[in-house]
Amino acid sequence: MAAGDISQALVVNVRRRLGEQATSGLADAEIYQMLERGQRALGWLLRDAAMPHITGYETGTLTASEADLPDDFWRVRAVVVGGVVAKAWPIEEEGELGVGLVQPSATDVYYKIWWDTVSEAPKLLVKIGDAASTAAYEVFYIRVPADLSSTVDPEVGEPLYDLIEDFAVIECLKLRKRHDEAAIETGYFLRRVAIVNSRFGGGPPFQGEAGDPATYMQGGQQ
Repeated sequence: MAAGDISQALVVNVRRRLGEQATSGLADAEIYQMLERGQRALGWLLRDAAMPHITGYETGTLTASEADLPDDFWRVRAVVVGGVVAKAWPIEEEGELGVGLVQPSATDVYYKIWWDTVSEAPKLLVKIGDAASTAAYEVFYIRVPADLSSTVDPEVGEPLYDLIEDFAVIECLKLRKRHDEAAIETGYFLRRVAIVNSRFGGGPPFQGEAGDPATYMQGGQQ
């Protein structure tokens, strides 16, 4: 299978569901854009554990307690400094960390992600009680997926392709001002998102969620 074949197939599926096979009314570029928006939407709607395909990892050494983050950094999952899992720096302690009861140390590490206006890129700032720290660090994060096109396939993994397609259908229906249909499809889409999240929330499976295979096997209704 060549690169982009999956994206092209998704475009065909979206057209079929819209009932618009020709490109005269809706350009392929518009559908690719909606599919890409769907992929980005899943990055916000789904639990991180449901998206291992776009989980990134970076390691390095701090420079004066700071480090540049990867170009494809989206949001942080975990930070480890010197083998210690760091805690998120609470926003209410901004400018006060290390002054009051909370005293950062090599065994009680804090971090925050901030936007560097000089480099115009996100950076990592670590508090371990040493402003000039050169400790080793690890960052686990969610990556920004590549833009979809006829030569670039989705990165979120095959189990989520249907959700990307659903999102694109909804957005295209809105473009066509078919709002009633879009509302119905949105309900289905959000229900499927909830089902996926239920699988990665720590609860036991097959508890009768809408669309759960066990529901069908027990003769239930969706």
